[in-house]
Amino acid sequence: MNEMVLMKTKVGFDRLMEAYERNYLALRMLLPDIDSWPDQQLHLLRASELLARDTGGEGKAGKQAKQLPELLAKVLERHIYTTDIWLSYQLIDVASLPIYVPDFSIRIYHDAQQAEVLQGTLKDHWKIKINDEVKIQSRWIVNQTLDVWLQHLRNNGYQYHDELAAEE
Repeated sequence: MNEMVLMKTKVGFDRLMEAYERNYLALRMLLPDIDSWPDQQLHLLRASELLARDTGGEGKAGKQAKQLPELLAKVLERHIYTTDIWLSYQLIDVASLPIYVPDFSIRIYHDAQQAEVLQGTLKDHWKIKINDEVKIQSRWIVNQTLDVWLQHLRNNGYQYHDELAAEE
């Protein structure tokens, strides 16, 4: 298992809270109806077809939209002030088996309007598990990684589709 390399600059509690706030806002934009989702039900998000149409299906943006994987999302647990969710791409490996990378479990704090990574996998061997002993800087790096991925999803127009919910 690879370990994360920490930055040389020290990250303070205020920057960690800013990362949590950015993650919350990005998740609310990506999953605006999450409050109405049933627990443990898979939901599907796809890259926007508008991206392909805007370029006439040609050029880098049009080709990219067709190649982006589907995103799976699920509410794991729900409490009065928090909701735990799971987000991942489902990719297929060379043996035609599903792999889930990146794979994040995230806690959304509704009252504080923040969201933090609880655990996840960035690659097959880069596992992340957050607990009370993990330092602020390590938490910030992991949550920055989520922030970058959420920006990528937003920039590629990922949107909720309820086909999986209808199938179950």
